[in-house]
Amino acid sequence: MKNKMTIFLGFVISALLLILQYFLSESSRWQLGGIIPLFVFILFLWCFFFRTPKLSLQSIIPLSILFILLLWDWSDGRKRFKKRKNEKIKNELKKMNAQNLDDQNF
Repeated sequence: MKNKMTIFLGFVISALLLILQYFLSESSRWQLGGIIPLFVFILFLWCFFFRTPKLSLQSIIPLSILFILLLWDWSDGRKRFKKRKNEKIKNELKKMNAQNLDDQNF
């Protein structure tokens, strides 16, 4: 029962971290998206070198997968941010051009 609860809690914490990472990675400051992957990496190193008992392969694989997912989400979030920013700029340019055309007609 304890092992199932630990696994469930690990999934819940991982899901919450991924959700938070999704929003942080789309912020205007790119550094915010790196906070959670850095935290997970430091936690991974601490558990690997200083924790007793040492991490087993069963623990290393999920932490590695979580770290890779967080990095991927960070990269994808930056792409989403840049795309949204470019679309906003294009919309502003269209409005400016439309306003210029209206001004020329008068």
